[in-house]
Amino acid sequence: MRVNERTAELTTKKQKLTAEVTRRKKAETAVRETEEKYGTLFDSSSHAIAITTLDGEIVDANQDYQDMVGYTLKELEGTNVRKLTPKKWHKLEAQAMKDFMSEGYGTFEKEYIRKDGTIFPVSLSAWLIRDRQGNPAGIGAFVRDITERKKAESAVRETDQKYRTLFDSNSHGIAITTLDGEIVDANQAYQDMAGYTLKELEGTNVRKLTPKKWHKLEAAATKHLMSEGYGTFEKEYIRKDGTIFPVSLSAWLITDGQGKSRSDHQAH
Repeated sequence: MRVNERTAELTTKKQKLTAEVTRRKKAETAVRETEEKYGTLFDSSSHAIAITTLDGEIVDANQDYQDMVGYTLKELEGTNVRKLTPKKWHKLEAQAMKDFMSEGYGTFEKEYIRKDGTIFPVSLSAWLIRDRQGNPAGIGAFVRDITERKKAESAVRETDQKYRTLFDSNSHGIAITTLDGEIVDANQAYQDMAGYTLKELEGTNVRKLTPKKWHKLEAAATKHLMSEGYGTFEKEYIRKDGTIFPVSLSAWLITDGQGKSRSDHQAH
């Protein structure tokens, strides 16, 4: 009797192991097919990219992802992304993945744990990888470190307490961005001027609203702003409907409670 129980137990374990190996092989095959199509993008992208099995085990990751989390590819292979995620996010991530599996794509925010133990916020844009037969075989994800954006948002909240009424009621278009130019907040006048809602503007880089011929001048103006703390210049904007119009910008740096620059505040 005991021998039969032991045999049944070993058979079950073997079946589970076989299933896991099959899932992993399936994901690895899908990864190879994906890399054949997008190999250059995978290796040269400025975004961190990871590919996992449907259960979350990392199969491949580009250099930016490795640098971001502090692990080598060899260390990451076979590691479940839950190990890189603080426990408080596990439930939210499980729900996000459930929604993702039904839609085939999804975006959400959580935190990561680096190899050295530091915790930092990330934004993930994930998509379902399918095999040649169209069956789900793995998951690909662009992962972005959003530490600076979160710091800027914190600075915005501090600024809001002082200037929210002025910000909302001002007849001038006002936007608050990260140091890299991603819009964090914008008043109604700015939204009306650009033709976008606040939801559409959040996370959008101001370069997207600027004709290419002005990018070089704007880069020089921003450099001056960083050294002086303020600046004024003229350029053009592109509305949502595609029309181009001239604007004058008066920009200044917003600092956090420690006096460090977190974002620039632009009035248009």
